[in-house]
Amino acid sequence: HQNESELSQIISAGRLNEVGQKAFLIRDLLATAAGRANVPLDQRAALEQHVSAVSRVAIALGNAGRAGNQDETKAQNSELQRELGVIERMVGQGGGD
Repeated sequence: HQNESELSQIISAGRLNEVGQKAFLIRDLLATAAGRANVPLDQRAALEQHVSAVSRVAIALGNAGRAGNQDETKAQNSELQRELGVIERMVGQGGGD
């Protein structure tokens, strides 16, 4: 959660040139953790879909940050937080809701 919090702080401070680096770090850490997650096989595909969504959002965040688009950066960060929450619930509950 530390990296998520730091990303939100970076966005709030308007340091948009730093957004992509932090978003990609979150994406990479998540990909590693998801690969090691103890999720039932029938939930694995859903988990991988959410991990892919985080990857897409990280790219969009980086693009919005580089473009200096604060509103789009905030919107993409909200989407990132939503996806991370879904993943956390899936992994935290052994894959089931």
